[in-house]
Amino acid sequence: MVYPEPEKGGRGNKKERVDEKSALFSAKRLQLARSVLRYSTPLAQEVMSGKTVLNDAVEVVRQYERRAAWAAFLLRLHLTKVVNAFFGIGDLVL
Repeated sequence: MVYPEPEKGGRGNKKERVDEKSALFSAKRLQLARSVLRYSTPLAQEVMSGKTVLNDAVEVVRQYERRAAWAAFLLRLHLTKVVNAFFGIGDLVL
């Protein structure tokens, strides 16, 4: 499944742009759909089939991102303590 990103226009690069307030779709909804697709192709297919609502799928992605950020924080905290213990350094504030 391909999810094309919007073209980046630069100085003098006059690409045709889709009006953000188009009656056919919302640019924000398209951005949300792309984020779901990047996270999970099966979840995106459920949205496309109508089995899952886009808003629910976006919430799943956001929960995953929050958990991943928390896990990264805990890992960094643990590794800091391990390194400090190895080198005999007291607890450092992150």
